[in-house]
Amino acid sequence: MDVDALLVALNAEIAGWHESDAGPALPVTVVVGAPRSGTTLTYQLLAASGAFAYPSNLVARFWQAPAFGARLATVLGPLLPPPVPAYRSNAGNTEGWSGPHELSWFWREQLAFGAHHGHFAVQPGLAARLGAFEREAGRPLLLKSNLLCFAVPALAAALPTARFVWVRRDPVDTALSILAMRERVHGDAGRWWSIEPPGVDLAASPADQVAFQVARCTAALAAAAAALPDRVVTLDYAALCADVHGTLAPLVPDPSALPASFPSSTRDDPRADAVRAALARA
Repeated sequence: MDVDALLVALNAEIAGWHESDAGPALPVTVVVGAPRSGTTLTYQLLAASGAFAYPSNLVARFWQAPAFGARLATVLGPLLPPPVPAYRSNAGNTEGWSGPHELSWFWREQLAFGAHHGHFAVQPGLAARLGAFEREAGRPLLLKSNLLCFAVPALAAALPTARFVWVRRDPVDTALSILAMRERVHGDAGRWWSIEPPGVDLAASPADQVAFQVARCTAALAAAAAALPDRVVTLDYAALCADVHGTLAPLVPDPSALPASFPSSTRDDPRADAVRAALARA
């Protein structure tokens, strides 16, 4: 049996590993945003602040019962290398057993995505699984996924204590970064990568595809922010890179132990004009 098959079988066994149907009682912080908008760095920094429990790369292997993964991490922790915060990632994937994970398998099952990521159904066990995770960890939860751009209102209803941190980046830089990631992952800027909005034309040019992806994610999150003004916080990626402590001060009790800043990631790309024009059409 290969590792993936083993994990699927194990998750089937632990799917009911929670003692009640109660959801989280403490505030839940959910980082959202378009792909390549700075959500992973934001997530890593918030995780490193020590203010939250988050699904690590180890915990995420047990997506049917993150609480089980958290218990296992506690048991195995003394035998594993000490966690060291790292601010590197590859297509949203972090390093080491303790690196923060997007919990993608959990979201795919608990939101039961359909033909695209705007078509989903919140499953009855979502809140209970996160509630059990919170109780096992004993701290407020921190979560992140770019797959959630269209699901914020539904998640707000399912998780009454949740607040959403919407990370925003210059749309041209975001779209260019998606094109670069397509090339890195697939070797081809024309192949789709990450969240798929409703109505996308997969026969369109790469520039038009990524512009549509960024524009639709932005529109969905803007609508959520307008509908839930007390529960959606907007965070500017450029401001975060320039001043980590000041930008995160409203979100964590003490960000002073975090790095003070990061280099700007604005890219010089000959496709910028084409992407800018595509964004105007999107």
